[in-house]
Amino acid sequence: MTSLPIAAMHRIAKKAGAQRIGEDAAELMVKKGETYLSNIVRKAIELAEHAGRKTIRAEDVELAAEGTPLPKKPQQTTIPAFPPEKKEEPPASSTMTK
Repeated sequence: MTSLPIAAMHRIAKKAGAQRIGEDAAELMVKKGETYLSNIVRKAIELAEHAGRKTIRAEDVELAAEGTPLPKKPQQTTIPAFPPEKKEEPPASSTMTK
């Protein structure tokens, strides 16, 4: 069970410009959103504790959010079909001056 309501994801998506959002997409948004927010909260806790406080302040959340990148989809690496062509360098001329 999730903590964030799925209806909130529908509202967020509509405000962002989506005409419709599937139930599976809303559920996934909740899951990803909770993971992202949990990471921010953990960092905010560390910042508050470092400052000698038990209470998380807005500036802790702001700093934690700045240092928490959005999750990225792993990039797919492609293997080229043929190895890249090597450019041959011209031979160095050996001219000696006397």
